Amino acid sequence: MRIALLQCTSRKKSNKCQASELYSESPRFRLSYTLAKLVANKIYILSAKYGLVPENMIIEPYNETLKDKSALERLVWAEKVLNDLRNVSDLECDEFIFLTSEVYHENLVPHLSHLWFPLKGKRQGEWIP
Repeated sequence: MRIALLQCTSRKKSNKCQASELYSESPRFRLSYTLAKLVANKIYILSAKYGLVPENMIIEPYNETLKDKSALERLVWAEKVLNDLRNVSDLECDEFIFLTSEVYHENLVPHLSHLWFPLKGKRQGEWIP
């Protein structure tokens, strides 16, 4: 199975809605989501507040980012995400497609076997598949 992991964004809708809609104010998220729909079987958003969020989960807007957290807080966050990933995927067999910045995947990568970073080194204008 191919699982896309997208990162949350600072630009959000102001109302409670599905995660895929909440972040749709961000052009970067919209492009990542479009790519994820083309290449993945499942899509999750890595939320600084909520952790691993299914694309259709209803969540409230918030103002939080991993970039503002300490290394220890990011490590604790990653452990929570990994525990949630274990419940919905096979960390050894599934392929994880990261559409994230380094701070969102740095503590996850060492625990996963099959990784793909399709946008690594590309500018946003090159993100369109």
